[in-house]
Amino acid sequence: ISDGFVARAARDAVPPRIDAWVTPPAYTGKPPLFLTADANQAAATFTVPQGSDVSLRVTGGSGEETLSFADKDGNARAIDPAGPQAAKPVSTAAPKVRQFTGKLTGDGVLTLKSGEDDLGHWAFAVIPDKPPAIRFAGEPKRAVNGAFELNYQIDDDYGAASAKAEFALADPQAPNAHPLYGPPDMPLAVPRRGGKGNAAKTSKDLTEHVWSGGSIKLTLTATDDAGHTATSETKTLMMPERPFANPLARAVIEQRRMLGLDANSKPRVLELMDAITLRPEDTFDNMAHYLAIMSARSRLKMADNDDQLRNVVSYLWEIALGIEEGNLSAAERRLRQAQQALQ
Repeated sequence: ISDGFVARAARDAVPPRIDAWVTPPAYTGKPPLFLTADANQAAATFTVPQGSDVSLRVTGGSGEETLSFADKDGNARAIDPAGPQAAKPVSTAAPKVRQFTGKLTGDGVLTLKSGEDDLGHWAFAVIPDKPPAIRFAGEPKRAVNGAFELNYQIDDDYGAASAKAEFALADPQAPNAHPLYGPPDMPLAVPRRGGKGNAAKTSKDLTEHVWSGGSIKLTLTATDDAGHTATSETKTLMMPERPFANPLARAVIEQRRMLGLDANSKPRVLELMDAITLRPEDTFDNMAHYLAIMSARSRLKMADNDDQLRNVVSYLWEIALGIEEGNLSAAERRLRQAQQALQ
């Protein structure tokens, strides 16, 4: 009976340690936000970018804590615990650790409970990730060095991740056409993240592509890190080509373009080769050019698959350059490659 009247020291229950933080996507350039820091205790709502990861760790609790997220309409969803503690119990000697990870896609409230006890809640206002916008900043043109030059502007809240120019033939092809080449590949430079301006310029030498000299439809596309894609207006224009002054070189380029656009035109190209080599003494000033065209004709006649036909197309380009400028063509190619690498 006397024990009931003796004061004894009471053991206070130690509350669990709660650490919570938000990690914005890396492309936003925003630093992590520690929700449980002393400076943020009085914050009513945290403003974070869309797609941010929220992480919460409870140390020394009961091990039965639950975490849920309720959107602005009141619809709640549970966030399952992550890590080894969710799969197997920890030793009784070590403090219990329970960790949760989820993604914030909209406004809502994050609530941590242990049974019926409310251990904490945090409200979020999520900043939506806006899709990018891309537009032409001037007409596409042929640069002085013959490259295809594009000036454009890309606008995005965090900067675009990638952009490219998409090409399509403006003139419809025959229903049974068998093209040897697809559209040109031209990735675009994107403005530097955090830069003052959103204007950019890209140039690339596309004169060797079989579409050069033809009518094309050009559209610019941009994609941000969130996966949003935007397109510009579509422009119809003549794709810049390398000018050839020599009539024989122009004839070879026309045969090359015809073969590259449609492999079914092989018989027609052979007929044209026969026509320009019919009287070599009247047509050719340099018999080496005649031998080169006859070599290309033999290659074309024996070609029986697309790879061999593409080799003939490339060979015809070399022949046209040799006829037009002789040994200067190889030096010019190296110069253009150096210019592109420097750019």
